[in-house]
Amino acid sequence: MSNTSDAFLLANTVDFQKRVRLLLANVAADVLAESGSTSSHDTRAAYARTVIADLARQAERATLVVVARNLAAAAAAQQGGGHEGFSDAVVKSAIASVFNTLAGVSESEPIV
Repeated sequence: MSNTSDAFLLANTVDFQKRVRLLLANVAADVLAESGSTSSHDTRAAYARTVIADLARQAERATLVVVARNLAAAAAAQQGGGHEGFSDAVVKSAIASVFNTLAGVSESEPIV
């Protein structure tokens, strides 16, 4: 199977989606607690509030972006039996690394 096919399977694993949902909420709470002087804080905080208000939908989107940005690792995890090989810290770090993109802070179009 191709990396994209395996990664897509991982992204559609209910338990992995639940982990991303919980950890996305955790990252959103971290953003809301950060200093207002943090770069792009207002945009990040607005997205964090969107995450809290519509967690299931935002987590679905975040799951796809996290997996797409980490395609080889996601495919390897799926081929190796699933997401359990990723610690919560690794998954949270992956979410945090795409949070600005999801919030619309990066040069890419916002996904909200």
